[in-house]
Amino acid sequence: MAGISPRLQSGLGLAAVLASMVLGAALRLEDPTASPVLPAEDSFSNTALVREHLRDGAIEPLNAGGTVYPPGMHAYVAAFWVYTGADLYELVRFLPTVFGVVGIAGLALVAWRWDARIAAAGAALALAVQPEVIFRSTMFAPTAFDLALVPFLLFGLIEVLHGRLAWAGLAAPIALVLTFAHPWFLTLLAPAGFLYAVFTALLPFRDRTVPALTAKGLAVTVAIVGVGSGLALNGCWGACGPGFRDVYPGGDRLAVFAPLAILVAILPAALLFGLRRGRPEPAPEPPRRPLPLAVRTLLSCALAALLAVITVPAVQQGMPPFVDLPRMIGWPVLVLAAFAFVALPFIASPAANAGAALALLCVPLVVYNPFDSAFWPHRTVAFLAIGLALLAGVGVAALWRGASAAFDSAGLRKTDTVKVGGRPVFAVLPVLLVLLSMGSIYAATPPVYEEGWYRLYEPCQFEGLQEVSRRAGPDPTAVIIAGDWRPKLVLAAITPNADRVWYDRTFFMTQKTQDDIVGGLLGEGRAVYVVVEENVRNVTGAQAMDFDREPWQPVGTWCPEPRHKSVRAFVAGGDDA
Repeated sequence: MAGISPRLQSGLGLAAVLASMVLGAALRLEDPTASPVLPAEDSFSNTALVREHLRDGAIEPLNAGGTVYPPGMHAYVAAFWVYTGADLYELVRFLPTVFGVVGIAGLALVAWRWDARIAAAGAALALAVQPEVIFRSTMFAPTAFDLALVPFLLFGLIEVLHGRLAWAGLAAPIALVLTFAHPWFLTLLAPAGFLYAVFTALLPFRDRTVPALTAKGLAVTVAIVGVGSGLALNGCWGACGPGFRDVYPGGDRLAVFAPLAILVAILPAALLFGLRRGRPEPAPEPPRRPLPLAVRTLLSCALAALLAVITVPAVQQGMPPFVDLPRMIGWPVLVLAAFAFVALPFIASPAANAGAALALLCVPLVVYNPFDSAFWPHRTVAFLAIGLALLAGVGVAALWRGASAAFDSAGLRKTDTVKVGGRPVFAVLPVLLVLLSMGSIYAATPPVYEEGWYRLYEPCQFEGLQEVSRRAGPDPTAVIIAGDWRPKLVLAAITPNADRVWYDRTFFMTQKTQDDIVGGLLGEGRAVYVVVEENVRNVTGAQAMDFDREPWQPVGTWCPEPRHKSVRAFVAGGDDA
């Protein structure tokens, strides 16, 4: 954008970022506005945990014998719920969209500060339109929370690495939040930070005014990321989740290394600040000269070979379940990111190096599943997407500079082309790149959720569960019994006090069991609601399904059409009976 006034550059860049945020919001709102039912079971589980943690003040599993879910996100959302007075269900329905848009703004900030304005516009657009990122920003789960916070964490850490230690005041609190919300990301960030340092040591930045890495910055960054990673190994001694027990087989054995990891993370900063106390700060390093063209070309070829070595075997042998990068990311972003990765020796910047480091770390975890995890590969795609979006934005900026140089060398400044500030406005290039990237919106999603996230119920079925919750909710002694985990989970999310929402298959198996349970509850003066839906019929031996008798009274029937599985509800005792 040489030749255009800085004020106009900033205005155009800001307008492009805002447009990407608006586009990202529109794409993310399409799913929650299409159905009143939250997507997948995770959304309902997390909603129920928000209610329960706030109700009883205890961080416990939703079901007896279950594992402790990382409580951070639930605590933060519970606080927001209390202070705003918003309806919890509507809050969790639309809050992921807010997370997604905040993440777009954060990634644009990283690219704007540490590369170029047009890189910010490209990165924001790339993150806004990736299908997998869109889906992860429509479901109430920690990954959506990560997508909002991780770009700002990257921004703060890059500032610290390059000597602006005050930005630890941003990075450290975000790292602490993630430790309690989704601590496993910090264990990804630690090796990614190492790769960032390697890239920065090998490749001089394109902009020679960017400050070099500092020893204190490295030490503080190691402390921030390392302490969080150490706490993640054992779930903060049980306070922030199950550690690595459920991440991959045998992950619980890593808990013994937590104290050592924390000590090793703190030690460099403690030693460095202690040794340098009272001593003058060393003079800043002079700007590094660019590497010779031949060296940069060889390094670029090496990066291209590394990319081929990683990806070609994965494509040949097939990706892990639920992983399909062209469908989840989109070819335009993949191609732009690959171009920027290979061109890194020529276009290195803090933003480019950060994107390359995060992407290079995540790609093997996604396409090979080295930990033999049922969920690590397809969930890590969200973090891979952040790195790819940064690289795509940097690639857009590199193409812009290349086209500008080509126009200048061809003498086109002397033509009658429309000019701003004495140079042609290369409007065709950004328009083409935008249209190219927009193709990602139409990329299909993995077959497991062909038309978006799957839903446990149709809207008409969900109305029945809402009605049961509405009737039973005001009575703190009422019990709701379901014969399948699905209605139990939904009712626990929308009904105060999930302890009285029971999942009991035996209730539907024999008449005697049913009569004993109901008789005992009625004897205590407690109303009993029962939810009957098609999944209960799949329970082997489920015989006690007849509620058209005393003491039962019908509450309602929903979705009676043949194309749906109907939901019926009955009540015994209480005012409704």
